[in-house]
Amino acid sequence: GNIATGRNLSSWTEVGGEDSDRPMIELDRAQTSSLVDKFSEKPLRHIEKENAWTMAIVKISSGRREEAIPLLLRLYFANPLEASRGYIVTETLYRSGLSVDAIALMRPLAKVYADHPIGQFMIGFISLQDGELDKAREMFELSEKSNPPFPVLYQYLGQVYLLLRLPEQAIKAFEKYIELDPCLAKAYLGLSESYLRCGRFEEAAGAALDAVGTNFNEPSAHVTLGRAMAQLKEYDRSREAYETALRLDPNSK
Repeated sequence: GNIATGRNLSSWTEVGGEDSDRPMIELDRAQTSSLVDKFSEKPLRHIEKENAWTMAIVKISSGRREEAIPLLLRLYFANPLEASRGYIVTETLYRSGLSVDAIALMRPLAKVYADHPIGQFMIGFISLQDGELDKAREMFELSEKSNPPFPVLYQYLGQVYLLLRLPEQAIKAFEKYIELDPCLAKAYLGLSESYLRCGRFEEAAGAALDAVGTNFNEPSAHVTLGRAMAQLKEYDRSREAYETALRLDPNSK
């Protein structure tokens, strides 16, 4: 631009020529920032949003779902078409006993993202709640083909296989669930149940022990262990497991 306006080369060398230590061109602060600061163009709102999502997930992971729900709903309604995270909101609502609200939020996302693994998962989830097991299986398996990075898909796929009396396929689903997230007791509970239905009682007991080790305070883990030990005729250990479950949940039926 300077050359085009007739500025001669001597004025450039005055700023910094071959023998000068000064840069040939002095960038203003905005230009320099855009080159060296990777966060310079990232809106503050985006950073705040990411922090809020992190906080919500921390609350969920630490068993404080009810505290997470208001934050998740605010994030959802501020960003309603973030399909990759919509399932977190709906899953949290569902696990908190708000199944009607969870389905209500899933339906629009399922329609908009029908060709996306998250949308397919949500269609499968809605079908499962409506008792349409074959449709649920079809959509979960379709979502699975994309190898999505959210383990909850494999939990529900495993459940559908168990409901359809396909325990061998359920084992594979729950094993994939554990591969993606080895810290969830529900994964081992589903695996133990699948082994029980296949008559593989030693493996069922091992998976139940893993569930207990993952979350000792989960009564259903001890119930599952009790069932597996009874099948192995380890009645004392079975009784101990049931008694532990009752101590954790005295009102259990």
